[in-house]
Amino acid sequence: MYFEMIRMNDVDKFIGRNDSIIVDLRSQEEYNNGHIPGAINIPYEQGDNIAMYVQGYYYILLYCHKGSISLMAARDLYGVNAVVYSLCGGLRSYYGRLVRS
Repeated sequence: MYFEMIRMNDVDKFIGRNDSIIVDLRSQEEYNNGHIPGAINIPYEQGDNIAMYVQGYYYILLYCHKGSISLMAARDLYGVNAVVYSLCGGLRSYYGRLVRS
């Protein structure tokens, strides 16, 4: 397997790190209504080349609403030189603080 699943308890250790990027794959509206602190928004439907945005990061954490889209995005990133994580259960499983835009 070329990506790993991550549980919500482990997400916070990636927030604010220079070697990590957190990517919210939901729509802009969903992102604006609440997202993980430090996450950038690349809607999966519009992110033809997500790899372009995540270059240079050692850890890539992907999430969506339920977890299925982030699994597809993780598969799309096959071959990138990074450790790719998909949030198990998506944002609905995350109980940490959310930020609104």
